[in-house]
Amino acid sequence: MSRTDGTTMLEVANSLQVSLSSLHKWIVQSKNQAFEPDNEVGLMGYSKERRPQDWRLEERFQIIVKCEGLAESEASAVCREAGLHLHHLARWKGEFISSKQTLSPSKKSELKTLKNENKPTFAKALH
Repeated sequence: MSRTDGTTMLEVANSLQVSLSSLHKWIVQSKNQAFEPDNEVGLMGYSKERRPQDWRLEERFQIIVKCEGLAESEASAVCREAGLHLHHLARWKGEFISSKQTLSPSKKSELKTLKNENKPTFAKALH
């Protein structure tokens, strides 16, 4: 709503059925962009504005671990705080589990080779 030339702030406030001080406060807040939505951040530090598909693998894993063993109501509360639903966690957990089982034979042998190569390095780091 905008005011036309000659319309006083009091007339605008009366037409909106608000006090003049409220209207003035709203104008100041609007000029300061106080009504612009922030990227809300929940208690866990996750942005509520992100879509579930925008979550990185590490973040997905962290929230799955955080909710593991919680009652459904508690896990739902954690999910709501993060802007998620329980079905997101269930799908992500399934993806983590199935990704380990779907390694091709060549990838499995490559993984085994890498593990064996890193055993001596790991042993040296312990001593």
